[in-house]
Amino acid sequence: MDGEDMIDRIELIRLIEAARIAGRLDFAHAIASDWLEVWAGDLEVQLRLSQIEMEQTHYTQSIERLSKLIIADPENIAAYQTLAEVQKINSDPLASSINQSCME
Repeated sequence: MDGEDMIDRIELIRLIEAARIAGRLDFAHAIASDWLEVWAGDLEVQLRLSQIEMEQTHYTQSIERLSKLIIADPENIAAYQTLAEVQKINSDPLASSINQSCME
């Protein structure tokens, strides 16, 4: 995807969410990944992609992405919440409870 063919950010986020709702996680993952090839610093799309990866049971990828996101934005509560959720699903209750504590 080059910059000239891209949709605007608001439409992209709507499209990602519509794909998730429709159960098209593969499509949501692809468009979020394409966007991040050009706009790697878009933390909102990074968060949404980590949520998609979690839903696809790509837990390691999701955890790695969320960890990097938290380093970039340590006040991103949604990133901590998602990280705690994926760690709980991935059978890491200690890490999950630590991240839950960071939100308090």
